[in-house]
Amino acid sequence: MKQPKLDPSKSLPPTLAWHFLRADRRLQWGPTDRKPLRAGSVLVHEGGLCPCNAGLHASLDILDALSYAPGPIICRVTVSGRFVPHGSPIDKLCCSRRKLLRWVDGTAPLRLFAADCAARSLRREETAGRKVDQRSWNAVRAARAFAQGEITADQLAAARAAAEAAEAAGAAAGAARAAAWAAAGAARAAVAAAVAAAEAARAAEAAWAAAGAARAAEAAWAAWAAAGAAERRWQRRRLLHYLPTLREVRL
Repeated sequence: MKQPKLDPSKSLPPTLAWHFLRADRRLQWGPTDRKPLRAGSVLVHEGGLCPCNAGLHASLDILDALSYAPGPIICRVTVSGRFVPHGSPIDKLCCSRRKLLRWVDGTAPLRLFAADCAARSLRREETAGRKVDQRSWNAVRAARAFAQGEITADQLAAARAAAEAAEAAGAAAGAARAAAWAAAGAARAAVAAAVAAAEAARAAEAAWAAAGAARAAEAAWAAWAAAGAAERRWQRRRLLHYLPTLREVRL
């Protein structure tokens, strides 16, 4: 995603961004009696701005927002006014004003997205000529089926146990092939994260696991910047595929 030109010395005009909320739609920090946010809610921060500490945060890229998610509520927002960018490249903005335009419960989409990332990692392993244990594929299918309400928690747990056994066997076999084993690590991590997202008892954990699956799927390509950027583009498109009502939001 191309980084926009931002000048913190000037006021930020209303800018579309992404933000995640807890399952109860309340702010992660602040008074415990604050009401759940709804479409149209406007928050204003009057004091100084300090990313991660003081201000109203949002990310221009949904994948960046996901990495900071405290829960599964995915919001399309505008941010404006005074702002301080965070990260290099910028992964979020700390602003003086944020308006919630629309929100959805992303629990199921995030679980499906995690499964998609895991499946992509496994396909990459097969394309590289490395054999993928069928139990890993079964775990990804189970994670997706559970997210769609098609199998029980016990069936998902059985698929997880089988995948863990496959990983243990792969570790022993891969000890003599360190390079191949390292390359396969992203696939194993993505599978584990996809299953964790599916079986998470708390929606916040589903968001964290989905972010972990995305990072794991990207990790194998981290040494090649162009490939890593391509992976991010694919992940962005895939996650947005599950969010049609947010994808269509415009200023």
